[in-house]
Amino acid sequence: MRALKICSRFLVVLLSGLLATGAANAEGFSFEMPTEKLRIIIPDIPEMVMQDHPNAALQKHARFMGSDSTGYSISILTPTCDPGMGAEACAGSTFKSLVSRYGLDVKNVTRWKNDSNTYVVLFPVRMDPLVQFKAYFLSGYGGTHCLEIHVSKTVTAKDRDALIAELTQWYKGFKDAKIEPM
Repeated sequence: MRALKICSRFLVVLLSGLLATGAANAEGFSFEMPTEKLRIIIPDIPEMVMQDHPNAALQKHARFMGSDSTGYSISILTPTCDPGMGAEACAGSTFKSLVSRYGLDVKNVTRWKNDSNTYVVLFPVRMDPLVQFKAYFLSGYGGTHCLEIHVSKTVTAKDRDALIAELTQWYKGFKDAKIEPM
């Protein structure tokens, strides 16, 4: 009986830890930001354990970072914004910053609005011999901060056709990604 109590306590602690990190979610990535009262759901990417961003001590807007062994990484930034900016204004401002930051030709960028809080931006970046597929999920919260969620998938395609096939799949995803208030 005592062993059963210890085992059940361990199970409760283990499950609590998994739920807090989102690792028990079989539907893809899910992460809660309790301070900001936001939940991020991206069903198209694997679950990743999130930790404080390594630059958080020097850059307060660098909040969280995670990665996995299959080439995915994610970072969450919360830069300040002009007072009163909402999700749409933050998404527009951050999009302009991304175009400048990466030197993008907007013809090669796909973007859309999933809902009133979630804006999606997709594009590839070649870093020979690798290619990174980029997905940005943009929003704002509290009228004081923008939200920039950056997902990368590093790929090493064997040939051009394989790369195009994988990129086509990337562009078909993220229709159910959400940034939602808790």
